[in-house]
Amino acid sequence: MIATGRSSRGTVARFTGALLAVAVILGMAGSPASATNFGSTGTPGTDGITNGVWFTPDRFWNVGLMSLEPDRNLPALRASVEDDYNVTDLDAFAITGSCAAASHDACVFDTPYGRNGVNGWNACAGTVSGSHPNQTCSLSYVRLNQTYTWDVNNLACHELGHAVGLRHSTETSSCMFAAASPATITTTHDRGHLNTRY
Repeated sequence: MIATGRSSRGTVARFTGALLAVAVILGMAGSPASATNFGSTGTPGTDGITNGVWFTPDRFWNVGLMSLEPDRNLPALRASVEDDYNVTDLDAFAITGSCAAASHDACVFDTPYGRNGVNGWNACAGTVSGSHPNQTCSLSYVRLNQTYTWDVNNLACHELGHAVGLRHSTETSSCMFAAASPATITTTHDRGHLNTRY
């Protein structure tokens, strides 16, 4: 039986409002596309542009900053380690001027690598364990290509993210959105992935 008159309009309005509330809650849960930006992929090695995404072995993440341009790149890399990654459950440290496999998990280099079509990339120079999408690399090399002009804050955050398991994101507010994105921070979604893993 379908109710008529004034009371039926109120019932329909309440029912429509309830449906709208459910739709909003489901929308807030996040889209499947943005949920897939975590996990390893790529081929180990440092020859050429062996771009990849890796997990670091554990939550203690020592990043060696190697001979970086002191006025621009060094401060940006140090700030990204502290502001984007040390605020998660990663225990992240930026160490200037050294990089050794025994004491570091990632090493960052800035060099004019030539017109190879990329601003930066992450390569696994260490020992790998496990299998994708859960592969771990004991030592990542983060390369920043000074041949091109880029937003150093975005690129630092982006390439460091690949060294701890963040893939490209669908969130335009994340530095993981794309290398050319203006975003310079990890998002709550990105940090949630890191906190779950580490």
